[in-house]
Amino acid sequence: MLVVLINLHVPMELCRIAERQPVKRKLTDQEVSKLIRITAIRPDERRSQIEDGVRIQYGDPRQAFLTQFGIEKVDTQFRKVTGRVLPGPQLKYGNRIEGPISKGSWNMESLKFLKTTTSIKWGLIVCNDQRPLDPRVINDFCHSLVTDCVQKYNLNLEIKPSVDENLQVRRLNIDLPKIISTAKRQGCLFVLVVLPQRSTENYGYVKRMGDALINTQCVLASNVQKKSPQTIANIAMKINMKTGGTNTILNRLPEGVSKSGRPVIMYLGADVTHPAPQDLDVKPSIAAIVGSVDLNGTRYAAVPIAQMNRTKSTKRVQEVILNIADAIEKLITEFFHINSLWPTILVFFRDGVSESQLQEVCTTEIEDIRRACLRVRKDYRPDIVHLTVQKR
Repeated sequence: MLVVLINLHVPMELCRIAERQPVKRKLTDQEVSKLIRITAIRPDERRSQIEDGVRIQYGDPRQAFLTQFGIEKVDTQFRKVTGRVLPGPQLKYGNRIEGPISKGSWNMESLKFLKTTTSIKWGLIVCNDQRPLDPRVINDFCHSLVTDCVQKYNLNLEIKPSVDENLQVRRLNIDLPKIISTAKRQGCLFVLVVLPQRSTENYGYVKRMGDALINTQCVLASNVQKKSPQTIANIAMKINMKTGGTNTILNRLPEGVSKSGRPVIMYLGADVTHPAPQDLDVKPSIAAIVGSVDLNGTRYAAVPIAQMNRTKSTKRVQEVILNIADAIEKLITEFFHINSLWPTILVFFRDGVSESQLQEVCTTEIEDIRRACLRVRKDYRPDIVHLTVQKR
């Protein structure tokens, strides 16, 4: 038998990528959006699809591969468990008590913020691309924003921005730092940044500048054109929080949770973000821990931590936050400096833990939290509630 091996070279433009291959890179914004649209279906539809799939695969008990594994029958129906719906809370606003809240949403119509800053200087930066927004559209939006903030929500924005600048989005990284520095020197508490379209890169850059210099509030040009009352209400809520105000608090804080009667509760949250698979060996994972610093759980401080993303022994992705004790110690100390009280209960929400590492993460981090408390004060032993939150 004669075998001839020929070294073939095909031009790239004549090749086609085979379908249904895994993508080992970070998806673009457009790809993520498309993926969500395709996979997002109603819970009842997803349930029907799963039951149909199980029925096709395992509905016939005579299938040979089931009996080979000693399985007599696979139930084609979901397991039923007893559940309960917790009552929605009541929220206290500046002018009345609202609630109970249903399905996690409510309308800001006729509601005023609980606490606002007396007078708020602000800046405006409009980022343009090839099709700039009509200045009249921008002025109309800003007028509606200021009017609603002052009249509806008791949020005292100055009528006109102290800084009003336009820039080309392609020069964002050149012009933005200068304009934001000017706004800070003029005493602005925040800068409203109008972006021409969704862009993770541009949004991320604006937010990094905001973290370093001044609070920023981004809004898409399309939303400026629509000028819907709901959009303005959402922006107003964010502006109030970023300028030192409080939108709302729970009308009745929980009582009798600890042995000391009315508790002093500190809310904590933590998650670990890992780099894309191809970057695991060159980029660290980033852990972030946040903690409430007021008695109502409405204001938070954050501590970021860079850590190795693989365990030395198994080389699997590291979910345990390695230096969490240092972060918790800083946050508890900050809580005490602001309130002159030590928290009697720490409620710790943990996200991003796989089932295989659930027990390890829970055990390790609770011990680290206890160690952080003893570092703060030798006799400090608050109650700890550790809640692992999973989407699946």
